[in-house]
Amino acid sequence: MDAHSNLSRVVDRNVSSLKGLIMVPARSLDSFAAEYRFDKLDFLRMDIEGHEVHVFRGGLRTIERFKPILLIEVHKSLIGLKDTVDFLQSLKSLGYNVKYYIPRELDTPFIGSMKDVQEIDITQLIERLIEGLLPDCFHLLLANTRKDCLHIKQ
Repeated sequence: MDAHSNLSRVVDRNVSSLKGLIMVPARSLDSFAAEYRFDKLDFLRMDIEGHEVHVFRGGLRTIERFKPILLIEVHKSLIGLKDTVDFLQSLKSLGYNVKYYIPRELDTPFIGSMKDVQEIDITQLIERLIEGLLPDCFHLLLANTRKDCLHIKQ
């Protein structure tokens, strides 16, 4: 692993050759929310190196119910183009739209300045993704258009 990279990894549990491997239990967002009887979820941050699609699938009921603001790091190169497009289209079908889009290359500052933060419609973002005009990694702040909850002061 590059010493300058913040790229973390999720590995197969059968891999035994990695030193310092820490096993942690994993469960779905839906089961976690049900067990702890969530009555509110306003914000959900996902930065799990290409596994965001899995969290989304395992948290679909919770996301549909609470319509939280989503801050997601998307790794097109890890998820694959088709699954990335499908993921974004699923978010769109739930009423989500992009509030802010931040293109990002690995090992660069998250935001250099406000000019790095762009506003784009989710449909345009998907079109640019299909056309190959987006970097392999980008961040999205999404709000559900069916819930008026995003008020960011600039």
